[in-house]
Amino acid sequence: MTRIKLTLELLTSVVLAGTLSTLAQSQCAGRIPTSQSVSQARDAQDAPTAKRPPQAKSKAELDDYNAANAATEIVAVEKAATDFAAKYPASELRLLLYKSAMRKAQRLGNGEKTEAFAMKVQELDTDDPEALINLSGAIVERSQPGDLDFEKQMAEAAKLAMQATKTVDTDIIPPAGAPPEQVEVYRNFLRSSAWGTLGTIAYNRNQFVEAEKNLTKAIDAFPQQVDPVMVVRLALSLDKQEKYAAALVQADKAVAMTQSGNAVGDTARNEQSRLRQLLNKK
Repeated sequence: MTRIKLTLELLTSVVLAGTLSTLAQSQCAGRIPTSQSVSQARDAQDAPTAKRPPQAKSKAELDDYNAANAATEIVAVEKAATDFAAKYPASELRLLLYKSAMRKAQRLGNGEKTEAFAMKVQELDTDDPEALINLSGAIVERSQPGDLDFEKQMAEAAKLAMQATKTVDTDIIPPAGAPPEQVEVYRNFLRSSAWGTLGTIAYNRNQFVEAEKNLTKAIDAFPQQVDPVMVVRLALSLDKQEKYAAALVQADKAVAMTQSGNAVGDTARNEQSRLRQLLNKK
């Protein structure tokens, strides 16, 4: 069976156009945060250890940040971020700019640049859950079970994703005035992404019980936008444990969520057919 790749891009195609995009745009709005906005952000996050939003030290710094953040083409995005970081090597806004660049690269489907910007984000905030998830997913994407360092790579990817499941509660910096329910939607999306990556890692390691557990957590964390890749992989994980009836339930769901003619849809239909044949024999 063709290996299905679980990518954050699959999950963000809609979310980045909605909640995530709204939060990011508000967070990166062209204004210097005040002590009041910092307090509001902390209230929105509803956590005693919430990090304050990055702040500009001058209007010139903020203006240059806004100009850099206006870039859209990947080459221009990278140059703008690099130039801004060189001009303001101590600026707190570097974090926002690299996070914005990471998301832009992701929307453009540029995995290499997404990973590169995620590394920049992590250099500035080692616990940023979005960067951790992107870095973990990048490792999973390029690793194959036959690779000599496969287990080492999977262990590193699992460490990053597991860290994200914890820091999602402490390291999201909501913009001032962000509705708490909207922030929680974003958190749940990131939780789902992290657990989905952990489920993929377990599946690739042939740890099907662990894969079932993690993929179920991923689906439950963000039920309003379930990734069919996770559902297919959950069906396969149950199948590998000979839980055929439960696997068919998930395969049926995956078929209903997809169309034939692509890797996910075809895999779902093949799995559904296989399970029906197995169960009909009993």
